[in-house]
Amino acid sequence: MGGIGSYLGGYLADLLGKQDKRWYIWVPLIGGMLAFFPHFYILLSDNTKYVLICVAFVNLVTTTYLGPILAISHSMVHPSMRALTSAILFFVLNIIGLGLGPLSTGLLSDAFEPIFGSNNLRYAMLVTSFVGILGMLMFYIASRKLPFDLPISERKGSN
Repeated sequence: MGGIGSYLGGYLADLLGKQDKRWYIWVPLIGGMLAFFPHFYILLSDNTKYVLICVAFVNLVTTTYLGPILAISHSMVHPSMRALTSAILFFVLNIIGLGLGPLSTGLLSDAFEPIFGSNNLRYAMLVTSFVGILGMLMFYIASRKLPFDLPISERKGSN
């Protein structure tokens, strides 16, 4: 689902971004919003069938960010800086997302064990899910600032 979501996000952003470049930010924002509450269902439900359906959906819509974010970051720098821009983007995604996310969840899980017992990881993941609100807020702010940050040649349809 991650591969399909990445492709779908890039396709939709390219299609809709012809009229307004902010779609490169709105597509991931909408994906995050669509996944937010179903993600809680995944963590709190015991119905395996519906949880797996929700996991597929959440993975699909949460991965729509990758294509548009790479494209928009590349459009904001000189072509000779695109490789470095990608390296910095993936460094931040991996260090923060794959480094601090699981660490924070594990620390919370350990702290929740006396309170929630064997459900400690479930509730730790629930708490750390709220970081998604911060991500959605950042996408919203980025969509408001994007028309001013793009090179003049890219601004068509962004006003």
